[in-house]
Amino acid sequence: MMGPMSGFKLADKIRKEMKSSVPIIFLTAKDTENDILTGFSLGADDYVAKPFSVNELTARVKAVLKRARNEKSKNTAPLRYGDIEIDTGKKRVIINDEKVEIKDASHLWGKNVWEATLSLKETLGKNVQVSAIGPSGENLVRYAAIINNLKRAVGRAGMGAVMGAKGLKAIVIVPGSHRPAPAHPERFRKAAAEFHRLL
Repeated sequence: MMGPMSGFKLADKIRKEMKSSVPIIFLTAKDTENDILTGFSLGADDYVAKPFSVNELTARVKAVLKRARNEKSKNTAPLRYGDIEIDTGKKRVIINDEKVEIKDASHLWGKNVWEATLSLKETLGKNVQVSAIGPSGENLVRYAAIINNLKRAVGRAGMGAVMGAKGLKAIVIVPGSHRPAPAHPERFRKAAAEFHRLL
């Protein structure tokens, strides 16, 4: 038995006052139909009356957690900040209405930069731009560098360390149909004119 607050009152408080969708499973000696219906009406995800086996309880907890994870991934609203939208349910990022997809890269683990880049270009097309990280992504070496299009290192140590720590193997950019607008067009035009003058 619970302390000063009954399980029914606690479930009601969690759902109504705290507005939480955390999974609730009643484990109780109260086994009448009225008790079970009350538990479900207060927002219980499952109701287990004593006696029960550990195996049954484990199976029920796993089922409730699986449903909760699936619901969370479906119902999670995208996060927005300015022109950036992050949708964890669909595993994508949208910047200025252009879609960025987050894909599983497990098939790239264990490959060096060259192998990973060629594999991505073979899958996604020769015209894509690839910035890849080698064995440091799997914590197999001490230092990291991102290699861009198999030609040059970019972001030695710092960015490579971030990619490795986050389990990120590569960033692939597919050429778009439009060019980004400069934040300050007039300053950009003047700087470009000065650059051409100096050449």
